[in-house]
Amino acid sequence: MTDEFQTRLSAQKQQYERGEGIHDLPPIFHYWSNKYLRPKVEAAFDASSVRDFYVKPFSELFRIDQGQLRFVSVGSGDCSYEVELCDYLLSQNLKNCVFICTEVNENLIAQARERIRQAGIGEWLRVEYFDVNRDNLDFPVDGFVAHHSLHHVVELERLFAMIPA
Repeated sequence: MTDEFQTRLSAQKQQYERGEGIHDLPPIFHYWSNKYLRPKVEAAFDASSVRDFYVKPFSELFRIDQGQLRFVSVGSGDCSYEVELCDYLLSQNLKNCVFICTEVNENLIAQARERIRQAGIGEWLRVEYFDVNRDNLDFPVDGFVAHHSLHHVVELERLFAMIPA
């Protein structure tokens, strides 16, 4: 990776060092997304929340595949969304799965591990250091989560190449 990339990566890590405000968005985002995007997402995906957007197709996989399902979250941050997704699937007795959350920021990884520990779902959800711009997945994946992370990916084509056809 270039020096410019390393500088940007260091700045991102520093920006989210403590994870404070990681999910904060300006009020205009909520107005605009609820007024214009939400109706289109609901019509296209029959999902009215972030959780539903992911758990509906993931839940379908449980009906198709009886083996253990593996879900990967790209750039999972503090894993707050992933904990919510995993909790929901477990509440529906869909337990034959594991979420592998990937993150490049060591401070957020530590926060995620604590969040997972507090939720008591370490059997189903774990977080690992993984730089999507450098590292490769060496195992099959049944579903991906990319929430608030694609803007950190330098080459989307590289990421998409990791997704099985």
